[in-house]
Amino acid sequence: MFISNLLCVVSLSAEPENPGNWIDAVERALHLIFGEHIPATVTRGLGYGLLFALALLACWGLLVVVGKIADVWKEKIAPLLYNLEERRKRDRRRRFADHVDAEIRRLNTFEQWSDHRFAELEAEVESEGIRSSFIPLLSRRTGIRREKTLSDALETSKERLILLEGAPGAGKSVALRHLAQIMARRAMASRRSDAIVPLYINLKEFEVEGDEPPTPDHLRGFVKESINRFNDRDIEVFLEDYFDNGLREGRWLFLFDSFDEIPAVLSSTEGDSVVRSYAELIADFLGGMNTCRGIIASREFRGPGQLGWPKFRILRLSRKRQFELVKKSALPNTVLELFASEIDYANSEVQDMASNPMFLGILCEHLGEGGLFPDNVHSVLERYVTTRMKRDSSRVMRRYGIDTAELRSAAEWLAFSMSAEASIGLNPTRETIRRTLAAQGISVENLSPKLDALEYIKMARSTGSPTPAESRTFTFSHRRFQEYFATCVVLRESWRVSTAKLLTDGRWREAAVVLCQTQRPEQLAPILQEASSELERACLSRSEDNFWLKGTQQVIGILQDGFAARPKLLPETIRGYSDQILGRAFDSGSPVDRKWALELAGAATEQKIA
Repeated sequence: MFISNLLCVVSLSAEPENPGNWIDAVERALHLIFGEHIPATVTRGLGYGLLFALALLACWGLLVVVGKIADVWKEKIAPLLYNLEERRKRDRRRRFADHVDAEIRRLNTFEQWSDHRFAELEAEVESEGIRSSFIPLLSRRTGIRREKTLSDALETSKERLILLEGAPGAGKSVALRHLAQIMARRAMASRRSDAIVPLYINLKEFEVEGDEPPTPDHLRGFVKESINRFNDRDIEVFLEDYFDNGLREGRWLFLFDSFDEIPAVLSSTEGDSVVRSYAELIADFLGGMNTCRGIIASREFRGPGQLGWPKFRILRLSRKRQFELVKKSALPNTVLELFASEIDYANSEVQDMASNPMFLGILCEHLGEGGLFPDNVHSVLERYVTTRMKRDSSRVMRRYGIDTAELRSAAEWLAFSMSAEASIGLNPTRETIRRTLAAQGISVENLSPKLDALEYIKMARSTGSPTPAESRTFTFSHRRFQEYFATCVVLRESWRVSTAKLLTDGRWREAAVVLCQTQRPEQLAPILQEASSELERACLSRSEDNFWLKGTQQVIGILQDGFAARPKLLPETIRGYSDQILGRAFDSGSPVDRKWALELAGAATEQKIA
């Protein structure tokens, strides 16, 4: 109580803009403590403390001034002294940055994305990170922290390798492309010849021919090919002149997207070892004499999270961010009003949906078309896809002679084929698709026009490079669409995928969740029996080093998401197994294990994990 009264005296007596008042306030506080006679040692100590604080403040100010002077020298003065070769290098670097910006705009066009609709994401940093600061002692931060602006956090971090992790549709790719545009445009405007230029590389197209293991040279070749996919002579010469030097001098920022969609990672039955090999490949590529930074985006499943890289985990959109994104969607005010009035009363799955940037956009379109708040994500995707195809049906018929039913059927079988034969990856050539469909006994007539039609309505895209038709690649515009169409086949013909694969193979996770959400209890019996066996096996395993058997987290996650809206269908035996696994991880595990246990607690009983 005495301390609080003392603080009140100081704060009420002082005015920030008048230092004299602060001195008087401190004197009154000292008189309150010591009476009329203040000991000389106290006043002397306060004087020394004040001098020390002023010295620190002066040092900080000096560092700020020196830093600003250094920036002005590098950005404004030194470029004036460049010789002819340095000016030529700067101009070529500016043109290359313009090329990078143009490529990002092209990708955004394919996916109907405009950067002005970007809502800055928040991220949770789960391990030690280093960020730039004028005072070196303040540059290092440890432990889990929250970053309000993901783009700034990624750009200013000093870590050599960063893992950007998030759920499907959380905005990993959009965040990387947004950062690439910011930095590319800054490099275009810079007067320096060594401005850092971002390189956005989508790893879903990274394949190594034959059975040989991938090497840094393979990755180097793939990176160059990705940058110059249109065989531009000027870009090729620029890369020959400056790429390797830029690696050594740290003049590139590598933005590796879709790590979990690397074909070898998707198709591997030994996921952990393959994930590790490709993660180490990237580390080797950026290591040694090379000094460039790299950001690797991935889903958690089949991602390199176990390697201990600093991790930026994208958080769910806050209500404020949700409204910001809804306002940018250019929909009528009635949609915003409907969203504002209904979102807090929607079920948990739809609220989770609204916290995901991609699904929030789809939800807005759903509401804009006159739809009511849905019960699950699959129903929103169903309406979204149906609306998109119906909207363009007359154009597709006029251009390609294909009706909506045919186009939808083709999309479903294509998506199912990609999931069933993971070795072809998510970006196969048209010839590969044709061979794979034939090997699986799936018939899709007039395949090429249907692929063209899916690209036309922007449900899919190709590389757009000037290659022969059968050599062009095909991919759905977002992996979530591929998973949705594949799920439609599983819902119709569930016998095509075993229950074991549904629960343990990440390619079928979304299908398993939707089955749990929509099927009748008698149809769910095989899935529940398989889940019970998997969790019982995990309970019997009491490894002190690993609280999660391979696939256990995924099984519990499927059960939690699949039965969120109808929890009574989840047997008590399964909840009991979940109690044991999650309780053990929470009580004896690491902070990450405890976090996992809390996030999966929806599949346990109502007892508290704490």
